[in-house]
Amino acid sequence: MAGTSIDFPLNPVLDQEYTYGAVDYKFDGVRWVVQGTPFISNADHTGEVTGAFALTITNEAVVRAKLETRLKGSTDVTQTTGVLNLDMSLGINWNVTLQANVTSITISNATAADLHKTITIKFTGNFTVTIPTLIQNTDAWDDFDGTLTNQAQLYILSVTDGTTITASSTLLNW
Repeated sequence: MAGTSIDFPLNPVLDQEYTYGAVDYKFDGVRWVVQGTPFISNADHTGEVTGAFALTITNEAVVRAKLETRLKGSTDVTQTTGVLNLDMSLGINWNVTLQANVTSITISNATAADLHKTITIKFTGNFTVTIPTLIQNTDAWDDFDGTLTNQAQLYILSVTDGTTITASSTLLNW
């Protein structure tokens, strides 16, 4: 009965019954309630989503193009020297490879840092790097070892007025 309007009686009394089509209703004092075995009108689905009641998404049906913009793609950056600037207005998720002559990381346009963006930084070579102070909650980076290959990941949880990025962080080194 999709798109069907039912004209129930005005000013019904408690336990009043009404039939529309093959469906019986009873007024419970507040609303009209279907009587007997309720029916569910849910046509079988075909294509990428199949089933009638329990629906199944077929393999390979969810692809990047169908995801929200913030979940699509990434910006890959390799920096070999100097200061790396991560401009949050350019990347969805960042995959960064840093080599030994990079001295620090800066962040510009922090207000464009959407929630749930990920910044993954792979450090190769023997060096230390200064992480921007506007990124809070980088405790995992305390285990950074400049003599090993390190991979740090920041998952942005919140952005406050473009001055503070709160993130959960992990660090792997090998």
